[in-house]
Amino acid sequence: MRVRVDLHVHSVLSACCSRDNTVTNIVNMSKLLGTKFLGVADHNSCLNFPAVNELCLKEGIVAVPAMEVTTAEEIHVLCLFRDFLSAKALSDEIAANLPAYPVDERFYHPQCVTDGGDNLKFVVPDLLNLACHLDLYALEARTEELDGIIVPAHVDKQSASLLSVLGCVPDDLKTGCLEISRACPEELRLGLSRKYLLLESSDAHCLEDMCASDFYLELERNDIEGLFEILKNPVL
Repeated sequence: MRVRVDLHVHSVLSACCSRDNTVTNIVNMSKLLGTKFLGVADHNSCLNFPAVNELCLKEGIVAVPAMEVTTAEEIHVLCLFRDFLSAKALSDEIAANLPAYPVDERFYHPQCVTDGGDNLKFVVPDLLNLACHLDLYALEARTEELDGIIVPAHVDKQSASLLSVLGCVPDDLKTGCLEISRACPEELRLGLSRKYLLLESSDAHCLEDMCASDFYLELERNDIEGLFEILKNPVL
């Protein structure tokens, strides 16, 4: 079956994100767009997943436990999981090792964890979008231990991406998937697609961004196992 997928959307837990990106608004926009698999991937944290999942269950959308990790090299990497407890294990480990740098509200929004009704549960006081203690390979290994998968994020972008930092996709990286933006140059897209399954995501920091991506996957099953089957064993 052909399903619309967006595995990289930011919520109000991300300090650099619009305050309109509440979990309710994200799920409602996903419903309007026909999205069937939604990954709310905040910076170095998955703490808004329970609220997202609560709403997605009501709308027939599969919520994918996800986070956008910044590695020690300052490479942005999507980490996707089958279940919340696995995602939270990595989220908690990263939080325990991040530098304690309070959010400066002159430049950033408060990092809000909410319930399914957008009611504030608590604010994360220290900035999340910092480089964590894990390098790229350590992050891949730890994510694998938790039965997840890494997807280097927006590899075509000029900063905080695998290509901008390392200049290439290392041959010994185990992942078979890369994330690109809709603006990815065609020559780069074609070159990468010979070896990797390319996932196009919105990387939405405001609701309008969610409309910019229109990406579909062919899945055998319309559930989290169906998604992971193709991510772990991509057909090029």
